[in-house]
Amino acid sequence: MITNKIQYIALELSTILNDRDHFGFYCTIAKKYPQSLIYSALSKCIQAKNWSKIKNKGSYFTAVFFNDLRALDGYKKRGKI
Repeated sequence: MITNKIQYIALELSTILNDRDHFGFYCTIAKKYPQSLIYSALSKCIQAKNWSKIKNKGSYFTAVFFNDLRALDGYKKRGKI
């Protein structure tokens, strides 16, 4: 079930990333992962020096997001969280 909060986050991502075709994917991310992780990755993307030149911002966000997730997961596996 998708909540209004999930839809809001997904809409915000798809709008900022100019990627409305993948709204469902952003809903899945918003439903499954912490909001702080999502917005941290989005912030890193927007602050990237070449942000305005990136053609596929959705793909770039996805790469940053899952890179952050892998780093966090590795951190958890070492018993730090």
